[in-house]
Amino acid sequence: MPAKTMARFLSRTNFEQYGIDRHSIGPAIRELEALGLITVTRGRAAPGEHKKVSVYGLTYRQVGNTPPAETWKRIKTVEEARQIAARSALTRC
Repeated sequence: MPAKTMARFLSRTNFEQYGIDRHSIGPAIRELEALGLITVTRGRAAPGEHKKVSVYGLTYRQVGNTPPAETWKRIKTVEEARQIAARSALTRC
């Protein structure tokens, strides 16, 4: 992945390397995605070279000429954010 892209994208392994408990990663990713703070490009489990990891991108960072998505700005109140986060806890990827 080019250096400019790495400023915005991480893999699940990166989260573990940063010390996040692996059982907390899934729920946290769902919540962050629901709140519009990250984008998720889902990978696929497959043997060997056919495997693709999921990649997580920050929506508030510009990468190269691509402006930030800033989807989180659609949330107007703390209460709305809490409701979205609570609903995300009920879903599973």
